[in-house]
Amino acid sequence: MTALVRALKFFTVVPPLPRLMVYSFMIVTVASAVSMSLDASRTPIASVPILVLQVFATSTGFTAHARRGHYDVLLTEGIGRLRTALTHWLMSSAPGLASWVVVAIAEWTIAGTTNALATGSITALVAVSTIPWGTTVALPRFSGAIGWMLLCVMAATLTPHGITFDQDYGAIGPGWLSVLGTMVFPVGLVGADVQSVVALALPLMVSAVSMMAALIWIARTPLPLEAAQ
Repeated sequence: MTALVRALKFFTVVPPLPRLMVYSFMIVTVASAVSMSLDASRTPIASVPILVLQVFATSTGFTAHARRGHYDVLLTEGIGRLRTALTHWLMSSAPGLASWVVVAIAEWTIAGTTNALATGSITALVAVSTIPWGTTVALPRFSGAIGWMLLCVMAATLTPHGITFDQDYGAIGPGWLSVLGTMVFPVGLVGADVQSVVALALPLMVSAVSMMAALIWIARTPLPLEAAQ
């Protein structure tokens, strides 16, 4: 517990996100709340901008910073790579999670609805808070977010006619294209009370696999201390 507290203190003093990113979350949160207050019908999608910003916030490129000696203090104090990495992920995703909570409270206060807390919404939030971090762990900052955005655009513009990712999450179960759509564009789940376990399981499974793969990579990849280079 002491090691975790030290890691939290470190990333509080040296946050993994630039101030501009934090300010962006504040602006988006206020804009979403204002949008809902002006038109309550927008509440199901008011939190979508937060998810898009979260993709970029969690695409941090942990290993690249670690190899430059940014986290030598933590690695030499016995905190360990995995604790450092998990604390780094938590602090990277915290502003987006806080914004989501604020928007959820604003939605309930303004419209009396809980679209931000629907099963589809929570699944989308988990996906964009973990997959970009895991897939970008060995890459430059924002590379995972850029790749994901490009995938969304390609799916929307280059998919053959007649093939769509229309999502139908009924209790009977969605089609395979709809399930695939949850990975290509998870924000499409926002506001949906998904009854299909399959539609929820795929993005959550990919989230878990990406995080585990990232932690294994961090544990095994050489990270020489900057002073020793």
